[in-house]
Amino acid sequence: MHELALSYPAGAGFGGPLHYFAIQGAATIGEKRVRIRSRVLSWLVSVLPLPFLIHRPFRVKFILPLYHWLNHVITGHPLSWFVDGGLWILGVMQLLVLMASFQVPSRLRRKEELPKVSTLNQKLMWTNGSFIVLTIIAFGILTLTLHRSLMNREPAAIGIARFVLIFWLLRIGVDRFYYRPSDWPKGEQFVMGHALLSSLFTVLAFGYGSCVIWAIW
Repeated sequence: MHELALSYPAGAGFGGPLHYFAIQGAATIGEKRVRIRSRVLSWLVSVLPLPFLIHRPFRVKFILPLYHWLNHVITGHPLSWFVDGGLWILGVMQLLVLMASFQVPSRLRRKEELPKVSTLNQKLMWTNGSFIVLTIIAFGILTLTLHRSLMNREPAAIGIARFVLIFWLLRIGVDRFYYRPSDWPKGEQFVMGHALLSSLFTVLAFGYGSCVIWAIW
């Protein structure tokens, strides 16, 4: 399959991917027979033979043209062009967070869990959750409606961007230092969902941070 995906389109380099995975197979057999468990060895066997897999004909025919195209795209536009498009994307990305938030009550079985606490704690939970949802909605709406003000670097708009940046940085910090792995429900879907959410929070923080830095400069 890798020969078809890499060597055939390039019209050359046949046998390179086969050699790469033959090395992987030999190393796997060696690990089992000698009973070696070494991350360093795994990385060496995976990385050093990569020129067999991503061989020169494929790099010349596909990787280099892609690199030159990306270089042209990046250098052909001013930094403000990327900030402009990035702000639209950031505004829409808040909706992705909301899609995850709306699944929380059912996924975490709140109907079963909340009755175990007092009525006041139940109301506080729903109130805090509702305010967080409204805040995220406001982030998305303000990012989209104040797009021109952000591009003009108006102080009030940049102040909002700073607040959104702090919000998502704190959210990442809470996830990293306050929540524990044992707190999360078990199962592959929750592991994947947690990883995707963490990645989304990181992208949002990076995006608004880039906007703030661009405005300061």
